[in-house]
Amino acid sequence: MGGVGRWGVKLEFLIIDANVLIDFCKTERSVLALVTTHVGALHVTEPVLSEVKQLHRASAEALGINVLTVEFSMLSRAAEASVRSPLRFQDWLCLLVAEQRSWTCVTNDKRLRRECESRDVAVLWGFQLLVRLVEQNALDAAEAIRIAEAICQVNRRIPEVVLAAFRRKIRALR
Repeated sequence: MGGVGRWGVKLEFLIIDANVLIDFCKTERSVLALVTTHVGALHVTEPVLSEVKQLHRASAEALGINVLTVEFSMLSRAAEASVRSPLRFQDWLCLLVAEQRSWTCVTNDKRLRRECESRDVAVLWGFQLLVRLVEQNALDAAEAIRIAEAICQVNRRIPEVVLAAFRRKIRALR
């Protein structure tokens, strides 16, 4: 699945979680438009988008993000699963859409990532989008590091060790 991007690179279909959207919206929302051009078709479910106060449907679509209306049966499955699990309803939606459509889930939520991995659903960290953009020459390495540092300033839950590993990865790409 996927298409071919600007430089002939195969694009993925991505479903993004609120935590990654919030990080980019608070720091450098233009990265999301770059992702849609150079990494893959970026999707968000309506319930997840409603959690992101910095982004509304029109502004998401202007960035190239596809806002998904999820069918009732999928909403029901997510609601039922969230009752018996530590994952939230919105997390289950991301997982179930990714699983059903063979898409990649983009999240920084460790529990959601573990559940994706246990079901063989492809998963990416938010910073991995920046790595892919640098690999595609769509984003300068220094700019990627600046954005990651800004994200860590607004999202104190990202440990310094993660930022240090990201810097090493980006510098190795130069």
